[in-house]
Amino acid sequence: TRIAFGSPMRVTPQVDKATVIAALDWDMLGTEPMALRHTRDWAENRRLSAADPSKQSQNRLYAFEPHVTVTGMAADNRVAVRRGDVPVLVAMLAKALGVGGDASLTAAIDRLANAPAAKGLLDDHSKEVFEQLVADLKAAKGTGLVRCGTGQPAEVHALVAAINQAIGAAIAMAPAADASTGVADLAKAMATGRVDTLLILGSNPCYDAPADLDFAKAMAKVPNVARLAYHRDETSVDAACTFHVPQAHFLECWGDVTAPDGTKSIQQPLIQPLIDPAQGGVSAIEMLARLLGGGEPKDGYTIVRRTSMASSGLSGSAFETMWRGCLDKGVASAGAPQNASVSMRAGEVAKAVSALADAQPAGRDAGVELCFVPDNRVLDGRFANIGWMQELPDPVTKITWDNALLVSPATASRLGVKQGSVVKVSAGERSVEAAIFPVPGMADDCAAIALGGGRGEGAGSLAKDAGFNAYPMRTTAGMAMVRGVSVQPTGDRYEFAHTQDHGSIDAALIPSVPHQGVQDRLPSLVRGTSLENYKHHPDFAAHAAHVPHRLSLWQEGNLDGAQFRWAMSVDLTTCTGCQACVTACQAENNIPIVGKDQVKRGREMFWIRVDRYFRGADPKKPDGFSVQPVTCMQCENAPCEQVCPVAATVHDADGLNNMVYNRCIGTRYCS
Repeated sequence: TRIAFGSPMRVTPQVDKATVIAALDWDMLGTEPMALRHTRDWAENRRLSAADPSKQSQNRLYAFEPHVTVTGMAADNRVAVRRGDVPVLVAMLAKALGVGGDASLTAAIDRLANAPAAKGLLDDHSKEVFEQLVADLKAAKGTGLVRCGTGQPAEVHALVAAINQAIGAAIAMAPAADASTGVADLAKAMATGRVDTLLILGSNPCYDAPADLDFAKAMAKVPNVARLAYHRDETSVDAACTFHVPQAHFLECWGDVTAPDGTKSIQQPLIQPLIDPAQGGVSAIEMLARLLGGGEPKDGYTIVRRTSMASSGLSGSAFETMWRGCLDKGVASAGAPQNASVSMRAGEVAKAVSALADAQPAGRDAGVELCFVPDNRVLDGRFANIGWMQELPDPVTKITWDNALLVSPATASRLGVKQGSVVKVSAGERSVEAAIFPVPGMADDCAAIALGGGRGEGAGSLAKDAGFNAYPMRTTAGMAMVRGVSVQPTGDRYEFAHTQDHGSIDAALIPSVPHQGVQDRLPSLVRGTSLENYKHHPDFAAHAAHVPHRLSLWQEGNLDGAQFRWAMSVDLTTCTGCQACVTACQAENNIPIVGKDQVKRGREMFWIRVDRYFRGADPKKPDGFSVQPVTCMQCENAPCEQVCPVAATVHDADGLNNMVYNRCIGTRYCS
């Protein structure tokens, strides 16, 4: 935005107002910032209601991405595109939409749109999708939205800003603070002896800083290093840190936060401190207050109240009323929805687009493009020592306790590898080893690996050696991807634990019955149709499959006369397969983890699972995805009641399945 408008702007996509969304390497429903809000806004415009005339249409989501994401699985139309080719795709879109206003910008866009990567970038089907996207954005009349993700460079974001400006996109902008000094500058200052004392608040740079900075070596030259963190880990080892201070968990301390859209919230403690504050366990703001010394307040509550009083300009009873309202709502002030007054700097955007064109390779890379992506469960590694996160299957691959080098089936075949093949990935002098996991829908000649795996000593017993560490390949010049890497099989094999085929039912036992508009290529357990057909046949699902008889351990009529009956519905139109429900259920019911070896044996203990299906005639190149939650059915005819030898699980007078935990002897028949 500094390139496009002359000053940095905070851009908030207004997904709730968007009727057409183009997600260009933007996992808006998964791992990108504000994903939860975007998911809720997107889902609200997917829901249909026969009684509400305004709920007769849906937004349309297009996804162009290198690897399969939660957003890609939920998209109406998805196209696999290598991350390095996205700049060319954005230029093609800008050209098709007539973005210009300046001769130099028009020429730069045309040059990038005709780069060598443009040839063969889209096959016949992808061209149809692209042309439909262009038509939809032109017809959207101010309700279109184009967005690229954090994996794309600033120049691409500037061109996307020009596109959104041209189509009057559904975005809000407000002035933002300028970027601070980067970690590269810090590493250089430490390496040259210009840093006497370093304070690290929470982050783990000795693990996740760009590999070319050699952060640990530079930090060793700092005489005094203090770290505030939840755990002793790679950065807190005795040789690296002079002091390690236990950090209070955010659920047990006061604080204040600002969301990416500008919304300000008060962080309130939900539990008593796990560690006596006198023994340690301080928050970041309390740590800084102690360092300031003098008459500064030292406790988080007083610090937050003082900050809130200063920002509001209130005092006395007026402040107390405002403060109580903030605590009740949890939100102090909402982000500004109106667009700031900005002017597009076409000449500067033209320079940025020209730089992108200059950086394009003369021909298609001979090697494989390596993409670094956040992990859907452990993010960048910070949650790697949480067993619930490790055992939660990945939404796409269904792998537990690991990350993997993801490639398309065609790329795996070309490389002569298959699932579990250990390969050495090299770029220059840097290399890592990882195991292959083919995923239909990946872009060809592209590999993706999630960050956060392969933690070492100090990471915790659960995180240690779970997966593969991709950070040694990630440098300041290639934070999101590395072009032209070499992938060589080592001959070793690695076994994954993945759950997609656990609990499967032979679909042939449930015959499919043809019905108007039903997608017959879907498994008979998953029933879907088009929006147009649904309007005429809202009962399509009832006709999609026929089950000739019921199989139950219960006698028919065993609940006749019950005062209450309980049920739960899942709206598959809005379900993204994110699996938050799976781990939430695990936490709510205190369900234990069993570990990778037991998951491989099919003994995971989730009460909910989310199945993922690929759609289409070609299993290697799906034309869509379906996700289907399979819930525990514990409310009514719960099978655990039939098999419990000590009657620990029983129905109550309200028709609910209850668990009397002190009767349970752990036979596990119920599972």
